[in-house]
Amino acid sequence: MDSYYQKHLKKYALERISDFYALVTNIFSDVDKVFTSCNITFVNREKLILHLSTLGLTREFFQQLVQDNRDVNGKFILEKLCPKKEGLLYFSTQNKAEKPVNLILRLAYLEQIGVAKRLV
Repeated sequence: MDSYYQKHLKKYALERISDFYALVTNIFSDVDKVFTSCNITFVNREKLILHLSTLGLTREFFQQLVQDNRDVNGKFILEKLCPKKEGLLYFSTQNKAEKPVNLILRLAYLEQIGVAKRLV
C-alpha cells in the first residue's frame, strides 16, 4: 500500500483515542449570527467498532477496499449496509487535496444498533 493511503487510513476510528464521538446536527440560528439550538448525539467508539467488525467491516477490510478503489469518487455502496437506512462510504478523490474516504452512518441506525444516544 502506498504511503498516501497509509497516511490517510490512520484517520480510521481504530486509531482514535476518544471513547465517544459527539455529533452535532440540526444547528439552528433563528437570529442572524445567534446560535439558538442543535441536537447532540454521543457515539460509543468501542461499541461502534465492535458492531462494524461483526459485519466484516474491519480496519483490514477498509484498507483493502480503499487500495482496490483508488479512482472511485463519490458514493460507494457497501454490501453489508443499506445505503438509505444504514450507511455508505464516500470517496472525495477529485475535489479535496487530502482525498478522504468517509464512512457515513445514519443517526437513526446508530441509535437503533445501540451505539449512540441523543443528549436531551
